[in-house]
Amino acid sequence: MYRTELSLDSDTAVSREIVEAVSDAADCEPVELPPFQGAVDVDALNALFSADTLERTGRRLCFTFEYATYDISVFGDGTLEVYQ
Repeated sequence: MYRTELSLDSDTAVSREIVEAVSDAADCEPVELPPFQGAVDVDALNALFSADTLERTGRRLCFTFEYATYDISVFGDGTLEVYQ
């Protein structure tokens, strides 16, 4: 398992941070991974982890999906877990 913390309060889109984390876990460049939008609705994911949504949910949420042969879990506290 690969675990990292996302910068949920930054201007960087959560989707971009996830792709970068998966590329780190896979030991490859982000461009070597399949298109992220094939795994998840990028706009919906970014909205789910927006500052407004996180404030309303008290950061108590988890979203899990598959991407590039990995199982990805994103938590409202900023934790990202990548499993293969």
